[in-house]
Amino acid sequence: MILFLTVCSCESRHPQNIIDNARQEFKSAAENFNQTVLTEQKTEDSLYALSKLSMDSGISAVNKYILANISTAKFYKIKGDIYFNNKRYNNAIIEYTKALQLESVSNAITPRARCYLKIKQYDSCLQDLKTLTNINYDGNWYLGNYYETQKNIDSAIFYYSVLFNQNKAFYSYCQDRITYLKSVKNPKTFDDLSITDTVRKTILLKSID
Repeated sequence: MILFLTVCSCESRHPQNIIDNARQEFKSAAENFNQTVLTEQKTEDSLYALSKLSMDSGISAVNKYILANISTAKFYKIKGDIYFNNKRYNNAIIEYTKALQLESVSNAITPRARCYLKIKQYDSCLQDLKTLTNINYDGNWYLGNYYETQKNIDSAIFYYSVLFNQNKAFYSYCQDRITYLKSVKNPKTFDDLSITDTVRKTILLKSID
């Protein structure tokens, strides 16, 4: 019996066994992670879809998730989006602010800035965009947008240039915008923040065979 246990113990510590066990553990963890992500996305999609049919129904549904997940920023963000899509900008600001209080780097900061712009609270809009820029260089694009709404072309070009110079290939659209603003006598400026990419990117884990 002692010899048997000793052999088993040695086999379990064999390099290949260790690798196989690690792979199995990662595969199991990856499957659980992927399932959680996909379930969360399905929930979010259903809330947005419901809100398109009825704002009140959407708000009622998301409130149930908030009650069950009171410290989760994303449901306040979704609630803010529903209000924003229905032009209830002051209500949206309240919900985005709650999301940001729970998660300071929440993606609620850009739509809150849009709300401030919509209701002409320009100082608050600018403050949010500068905060965003400190977190993410992409904020320079929105700062450029903001200055376009204020007909300040020189400042818009400045912030587009800052972002373009970070990565000229990736941010080529900034150069396109600069060229347009410089070449057209009376360019048509943005009247809102131009959201460059609203496609959701899903990152799933893949097990190693």
